[in-house]
Amino acid sequence: MRQELPGKFIFTAVLFITDVGIVLLSFYIAYFIRMDILGPLLRVPFRDVPFSFYLKYYYLFFIWPLVFAYEGLYTRRMPLSDETIRLWRGSLISTGIVVISIFALKVYLISRLVILIALVVSFVLFPLIRSGVKALLYRTGIWDRRIIVVGGGREGRLIIRSLNKTRSLGYRVVGVVDESLERGSTLEGAPVIGDFGSIPEILRRSKVDGVLIANPDIDKEKLSEILALTERYTQDVFVLPDFLGLRTQGLEVENLNSLVILKFKNNLFNPWNRALKRTLDVLFSVITLLILAPFMGLVALLILSLIHISEPTRPLYI
Repeated sequence: MRQELPGKFIFTAVLFITDVGIVLLSFYIAYFIRMDILGPLLRVPFRDVPFSFYLKYYYLFFIWPLVFAYEGLYTRRMPLSDETIRLWRGSLISTGIVVISIFALKVYLISRLVILIALVVSFVLFPLIRSGVKALLYRTGIWDRRIIVVGGGREGRLIIRSLNKTRSLGYRVVGVVDESLERGSTLEGAPVIGDFGSIPEILRRSKVDGVLIANPDIDKEKLSEILALTERYTQDVFVLPDFLGLRTQGLEVENLNSLVILKFKNNLFNPWNRALKRTLDVLFSVITLLILAPFMGLVALLILSLIHISEPTRPLYI
């Protein structure tokens, strides 16, 4: 097993610094849009406050990574879609805290419009830049976790295929263990490195961080045996249950006197969650409209120009 502590520390530090940089970049872009684009376009005499004034309150920018830490964005591995939702929610909460802090500090020269634009810009920058940073850390070996998959059936294929597509999770399949597959062959690009009995030897000579058991039909005795073999050599063991096809959103695992219970939590039953989801839907729609509006306008002008060229005498109704 590899030592994870240095890699985790480097990963957390890099993401923390990246998030603070994204916040600064979002505010700078928002300041530029307000002063150099909206001001001349709308002919509004905005108060000329230099961007250095915003930097005097640099400690407010650290609210974002603190909220992100509460959301588990530095410790949990999650798909990009789930991470994006948490990033948007954390950005909304952080922006609200900043607005309240500005009123409490009586700093009235910080533009509320800049804060709003920075929020919209951060919705785009956080997922994009974080994905790029994670991809870079994955290539350098800081973010990746090497695992072997036990089971080469349909579930094993699906697991390996999903992990290969979801690089944001940081898992790298380095081998497959299965009784029915020939050693030296491959399964979805991963080499077959042995059978169940060779697991201890594989773990002893390989730098493996985890074992994923992708055989939901495995009997309890065999599962217990594999768990006993792996507990000395690796930190994490993942077990794929026979619940393929069930929804996973809001899924929680609870322990009731050694009984494992799955709880499917309906988060939208909470009115606050419904309001937050509605807010995110509206903001996403506005962002999408702002991005696509220039292209739709160009397409409309192109269509009108083609009609005018083909039929010059035909009146155009706009």
